[in-house]
Amino acid sequence: MWLFIVCVFMAWPGKAVSSSCSVELNPPKAVVRFGGPFFANCSSTSDHIEGMGWESSNEGVPNTAGVSSLVLNVTSVTDWQFNPQCFVNVATDQCFKYLPVTLYKMPDTVSISDLSKLVPLTEGRKYLIECDISNVAPIKNLSVTWFKGKDIIDTQTYKSGDPSASTPMNKTSVFELKASSDYDGTQIWCEAELNFGSAASNPPPARSKAQELTVRYRPVFIRQHETVELTAGSRFTLNCTAKANPKPTYRWYVPDSVQKANEDQSMNQPVLSPSLQVPGSYNCTATNKLGTTTKSFTVIEVKSSQPGTTAGILMAVFFISVFSLGCVVHYKKRNSSV
Repeated sequence: MWLFIVCVFMAWPGKAVSSSCSVELNPPKAVVRFGGPFFANCSSTSDHIEGMGWESSNEGVPNTAGVSSLVLNVTSVTDWQFNPQCFVNVATDQCFKYLPVTLYKMPDTVSISDLSKLVPLTEGRKYLIECDISNVAPIKNLSVTWFKGKDIIDTQTYKSGDPSASTPMNKTSVFELKASSDYDGTQIWCEAELNFGSAASNPPPARSKAQELTVRYRPVFIRQHETVELTAGSRFTLNCTAKANPKPTYRWYVPDSVQKANEDQSMNQPVLSPSLQVPGSYNCTATNKLGTTTKSFTVIEVKSSQPGTTAGILMAVFFISVFSLGCVVHYKKRNSSV
């Protein structure tokens, strides 16, 4: 008989919080760095409290009588299964409440692939660049952001339902880069961050070292066509400077009369100032190993305004101003006489 009673008592698991046995936790949940300190308070407004305590794998607090609040103060959280609960003994009941704790560990290192083995990149080709994050937890809260200079070019997140993913793991983020002229001379790097839904809870991100990209690309122009106006007595200069890697060579295609008049001038420079200034179509090509790009210019002749037109307009403005001033003076004199 006594054996039966003892067995029943040992099997009594206690019960979760009810209206007759309140348990309040502050904070109600927590984000804690692995190895860092942890502090929480448990309180109860229940009547006839016989005792309360904390069950914890790190520095738990035994049943303490005569209190209505009790602090759990852990110097260093070193158990990845850390899941403390506060219990309150009231008469024959024991109520308890778990405090959800998310433990995290920032990565030991964050690094990207050695790009010296890839550069120079070639325009149009795709390259896989890796960002290695070592010994980070939890993976489900990890995000990896890729940067080109200050611009974000990709963000990757990881959602894992595997319970073991709460402990430190290595993770590799892969970014597919399609080489273009925009990447030439810029720096690329990655950033690992743990997100817990609140800026106050998020630890500072860990960044890799930046690496500079070199891209070989065909010549490009800001504008591939320009219209230039030619007025009597004026001169024009055509600029065909292209952006390219490696540097391009240039060739001009101009009207025959200009070609003959410029036989002593090099037609393989990016800027052309023809000695014979005539309207027409002018084209230049910029060429390197990656290709050739053409830029066109249309030079049009614009007739200047008729002689005397500007002087006539100025004279008319002068007379109108004098007439208006005279009217004002006459008006003031008339009013003063009245």
